[in-house]
Amino acid sequence: MPLTPATYLESARSLQAERSWDEAEAALAEGARRYPNDPDLNAAYGLCLCARAREAQALHYAEAASGDELIKTLAAHFHLKIQADRRLKISDQESSAALESIRELAIERGIDLNPLPDLRLSACMIVRDEEAHLTECLATLDGICDEIVVVDTGSTDNTVKIAESFGAVIGHFDWCDDFSAARNASLELASGNWALWIDADERLSPNSLTALLSAMVRPHFGGFTIPMINFLSDDLTRDRLEHRPCRLFRLHPSIRFEGKIHEQITTSIEALGLQVAQLDGIHIDHFGYQKSEIERKGKAQRTFSMLESELALNPTDSFHLFNLGNAYFSAGRFEEAAETFSRADVNGRAPHAQFMMHLWAFALLQVARHDEAIEVCDRAEKSGIGGILIDYARSCILAEQGRLEEALAAVRAARGKKLAPGEPGDRAIEQHRAKSLESSILLELNRAEEAVVAAREAFASAPTHRDLWIGWLRAAEMAEDGSELVTAFSAGADQFEFDAELCVAAGRAFESTGRNQNALECYQQAIETQPDHANAYFCAADLLLRQGFALEAAEAYQKGLGFEPYFAEGWFMLGNALYRAGSYDGAALAYRQALELDESHDRAAANLAIITEDESERAA
Repeated sequence: MPLTPATYLESARSLQAERSWDEAEAALAEGARRYPNDPDLNAAYGLCLCARAREAQALHYAEAASGDELIKTLAAHFHLKIQADRRLKISDQESSAALESIRELAIERGIDLNPLPDLRLSACMIVRDEEAHLTECLATLDGICDEIVVVDTGSTDNTVKIAESFGAVIGHFDWCDDFSAARNASLELASGNWALWIDADERLSPNSLTALLSAMVRPHFGGFTIPMINFLSDDLTRDRLEHRPCRLFRLHPSIRFEGKIHEQITTSIEALGLQVAQLDGIHIDHFGYQKSEIERKGKAQRTFSMLESELALNPTDSFHLFNLGNAYFSAGRFEEAAETFSRADVNGRAPHAQFMMHLWAFALLQVARHDEAIEVCDRAEKSGIGGILIDYARSCILAEQGRLEEALAAVRAARGKKLAPGEPGDRAIEQHRAKSLESSILLELNRAEEAVVAAREAFASAPTHRDLWIGWLRAAEMAEDGSELVTAFSAGADQFEFDAELCVAAGRAFESTGRNQNALECYQQAIETQPDHANAYFCAADLLLRQGFALEAAEAYQKGLGFEPYFAEGWFMLGNALYRAGSYDGAALAYRQALELDESHDRAAANLAIITEDESERAA
């Protein structure tokens, strides 16, 4: 059967409906090559190239294209690109020449290009009692957005005054337990061509203008997803969750939020036949999931109530079940989280599918239902939604069960796997957590040399994480690899401002490989950093005593006990140091103090008995 232009067009439409964009482009490219003068193929291929953000290439197919859609699309794009270049102070003669050629073609065909769109961005947000965050959020929008729209839902603090100080358009909305309704009210007030959806507890990354403009010059797209980095703890270097919601989208009367909670904008964009693409070179930091913020705002209970109300109306809504389970998990209510996840349909096409199964498995692990947690991992694999999150969860479960070889195989299966773009999940797993877990398992298996390699790779992937550095030191210590210890210590010294704990950890590692002078220097640095750090004195004293410096050791023990006087073992070791120094009466007093604090301290009792016996013999 011969391949006709209609055949290529029909094939491409079917592939586009399946979201097989590469295959659709390939079909149209082949058709355009075989039938270079077919107007419908030229139009379809040109529009396909625009949808892949290759408008300059699409320009070559405009003259032979049928209809006016491709010409209008290219005119809007190059018109906006010229505006964007001016804003960025870039001279772009190619865009000007392209727009001129499109205008000439439009005149020739009698196509009216007016009105061409403007390049205006409206930041749209809803707020309530956000004076603690709003200033920092709005400051990140300065010089980026042409307009800021703030809809207040009932603040009693200075939120509205802060918004007004930034020149924001202010709206007021009576809260009705419906996030979409409130957000849609902000869209109604916006006058731009594009909306940036942002909240007060979020921050737009610096130098975002270029990325935003690269998206806004493409009105043939409906919206763009932006990486969201959710900080889950006050330590901003760890416990982060990343996902890609649609946060930049066209302002259009039919593009509106849907869903009372965990509202979505993408559905209405796609209903118009518009594409949602990914935007890189930009991200949004979100601090609202930090435990302190959740407690301050009482967000957890509100989330439970709203999601439970939604599920009362639609008990099988998998998206709401996922969000409710996630909320329970974040609140530490693991039994309820597991039960909620169990009611959700496992749909491999849902972007959150693997993440949900990962959380489900960990919820069961938290309540020691290990076999069921493994079954969840197996179910994920059988459903075609396995991946790095499932491999990591399986490894953690098996490791806790003591099935170390299986745990090692599982975490190594995660090597090279990554979350799909836009897929939610803890990207620290692919960055460093899987390597760190592998190192810990290898240490349990007494394979310290392999553990060193994994620990070193983990630290190299995230060199700002102190716990990864300490893990590297520990692995080198277990491997008795002095050279690796020096390398690890130097890497940490370059990265961290050492506190007393870090100095003590480094000292112990050096000591374990016989580098005693290095160890003493670390303990001394710990004492200088924190003069009341009792453990640093005790570690230094232990080492001095082993080296035969009994008097120096006794002095260090006494200083440590000055800060931790109820430490029975410290008094016992002081007794040993004094005994070796020949101060038998002092040693006896130290042993008695150890027994005063811990009557069951057998070694103190034994040593005191020896001193008493020696005294009796001397008296006789």
